[in-house]
Amino acid sequence: MYVGENVHINRHAYIRAEGGLSIGDNVHIAQHLIIYTINHNYKGGAIPYDHTMIKKPVRIAENVWIGIRVTIVPGVHIGEGAIVGAGSVVTKDVPPLAIVGGAPAKVIGYRDRDHYEALVRLKRFGGPSGYPYTSSVENGK
Repeated sequence: MYVGENVHINRHAYIRAEGGLSIGDNVHIAQHLIIYTINHNYKGGAIPYDHTMIKKPVRIAENVWIGIRVTIVPGVHIGEGAIVGAGSVVTKDVPPLAIVGGAPAKVIGYRDRDHYEALVRLKRFGGPSGYPYTSSVENGK
């Protein structure tokens, strides 16, 4: 499991990372997140499923905002700068800068690319609750 800098995962998160999990820098996640990187094998030797697990990594790129009560299933990649709306169930890849919502999550819009890229160039990243973030390098640590 990899977790970047300035990552905020709020209360009551349930994360199963055995299949591999990568969370990029500046990712903010609201309460009650569920991430699974494994699933039961329903094609195995028992019904409804057997004891083996199917592992598929989840990748969350940098600068992603994930709302409250979001579920992310195995094998999903959430692209840079994406926003995942509250209550979404993410069952397939999310393109960079996309705003998704629903169950299953669907693209409902996109961030303004010029605005996003300007803020990245200026290194204007939010910290806890959106307050300005100052990296440990900037703090001399």
